[in-house]
Amino acid sequence: CLMIRRPPRATLSPHATLFRSGQVEAAQSLGLHSLVIMLKVVLPQAYLTVAADRSQAATDIGYSVLGRLDEAIAKAEAAGADVSEAQAYRDEAQAYLEAADAGNNGVAEAVLAVTPAGYNTGDGSAVLDAARADMRGVHEDLGDARTAGRAAVEALRDALGALV
Repeated sequence: CLMIRRPPRATLSPHATLFRSGQVEAAQSLGLHSLVIMLKVVLPQAYLTVAADRSQAATDIGYSVLGRLDEAIAKAEAAGADVSEAQAYRDEAQAYLEAADAGNNGVAEAVLAVTPAGYNTGDGSAVLDAARADMRGVHEDLGDARTAGRAAVEALRDALGALV
């Protein structure tokens, strides 16, 4: 009985272990070309397209939160609170959201344009690699935007607490 151990979920995507294990080359030698194409082209396209869609949704939510934060900062400022620190964190969050938005721009379209023939010439592989790098950057930017937004809320609470 052959037992295959699963990689840790947090470190590898589902198809990464298969690529690294040499099983793809074995599948190619057995004539399982359509399986190889699916693993090298279709699955990465699906993962990256979903990642781009989810990150765009997260960016949209981030902009919505910024709008509510703007309202809260304006009310606190009208009440006489020093909101300069909260405003600085809010501006930082916006910059990260803008970077995430820019990094996400066109990723899904570029990934979906990859064809098996293009992948085999190396062009498709480069597009998928660039999309992976872009999505890693977007993920980091969204995390940084969330951190800055939370810091803005805390600074706003502190500013309002100083009024009491």
